[in-house]
Amino acid sequence: MKKLFITSILLFLSCFSLNAQEFRNGVYHLKGQYAGELGVLSAGFGKRLTSWYQLTGMYGYVPAWDEAKSIHTVALKQDFKLWQATANVQIYFDLTVLHAFGDLMQPTLREEGQSLWDSINNSSEVIFALGGEYRLTKLAFYSEAGILGHWLLYHMNNTETVSLADSFTITFGFNYYF
Repeated sequence: MKKLFITSILLFLSCFSLNAQEFRNGVYHLKGQYAGELGVLSAGFGKRLTSWYQLTGMYGYVPAWDEAKSIHTVALKQDFKLWQATANVQIYFDLTVLHAFGDLMQPTLREEGQSLWDSINNSSEVIFALGGEYRLTKLAFYSEAGILGHWLLYHMNNTETVSLADSFTITFGFNYYF
């Protein structure tokens, strides 16, 4: 998984040849996100590479609470456009590679009364999501329903005891294109 993450970082960095014409055409974007698997708050910078694919590097943060320490994540979000409903509305599939750093926590399955977070150090994860974006001129708002790869595997191996509906998270955010 770490090799996949490092390869993804190198591919991400190789996609950014900053040129003035692309800036004028809205190829680049700033992203802000609330909730989801990346953290309570996350932010990033990305580029639309084709008419159907955009790549975004993200940093996420979950503040410390109770006895838990704060969580810091980095992620590569890959959005694949599935359907352009109108000029302003699109539906997309998101595949994210997430890495959490340091002495921190990662989301995991929980039992009744148990904390949502379980201690794990330096972990990587894949997130699958389906999202929708409503774009104004340069500003777009989006929402995604996502699931961690290991939650999906747990469900497939324990269909009678693990509810798939309880494993999804909802994310809200915005993109500012420039």
